[in-house]
Amino acid sequence: MVGAYVRVSSRSQDLSTQRNAIERAARARGDRVGRWYAEKLSASKICRPALDRLRVDARGGRIKRLYVYRLDRLSRSGIRETLTLVNELQAHGVDVQTVADGFSFGGPAGDVVLAVLAWAAQMERLAIGERIAAARVRVEASGGSWGRPRRVDDA
Repeated sequence: MVGAYVRVSSRSQDLSTQRNAIERAARARGDRVGRWYAEKLSASKICRPALDRLRVDARGGRIKRLYVYRLDRLSRSGIRETLTLVNELQAHGVDVQTVADGFSFGGPAGDVVLAVLAWAAQMERLAIGERIAAARVRVEASGGSWGRPRRVDDA
């Protein structure tokens, strides 16, 4: 069985770009995705419902190839967590394929490539946090308020 994992960080984002790219890549390789794992959650935590289902299916031998748009869709938690996750999937016979990264995790350099991509994903997550913090300081310094608008006014 071929599976695919897609993830975005917020509810307002759309999964269609990742789905379309994965479907095209799978079709080009003679595969048809039979099982989709999709969620709209941050990858900063490794425990996520769809990812947990994927891991259970991998342990049960129900997934033999997994497509992801990019490695950072699986994890942005750092090198150790990402390596652990990919190695767990591979240990259960899952061939992990990324569509947009352009690298293979097979062969002698696979762990090095995986580590570099995991490091880059973690650095991007840190950069996003820094940009958000800087925006908050800027908005509050100009007298604005940060966060969602209040649902109930003072009246």
